[in-house]
Amino acid sequence: MGLALANQNPTDWNVTITINAIDGTVLGSVTVTIPARQSVSKFIDELVSGAQNGRGSIVMVQIDPGTTSGISAVGFRFTSTFTTVPIS
Repeated sequence: MGLALANQNPTDWNVTITINAIDGTVLGSVTVTIPARQSVSKFIDELVSGAQNGRGSIVMVQIDPGTTSGISAVGFRFTSTFTTVPIS
């Protein structure tokens, strides 16, 4: 699965991403810095080793630099075609 994050703000933002297995076990956590007015895209196993080939959840917490908005996210998965995964 892939994840794309976009920062619409004039300042860098940090987002903490935690990957959980289907049973709730935390597989790992990482903080990603998204540069001002740029985007970052990664496969989940590039962020947390051991997170490939499984089912579970992704929790993202944005570390607020003093503004109230700014991060957009979308998940992508590939089986035989690419599909988007809703993020709420």
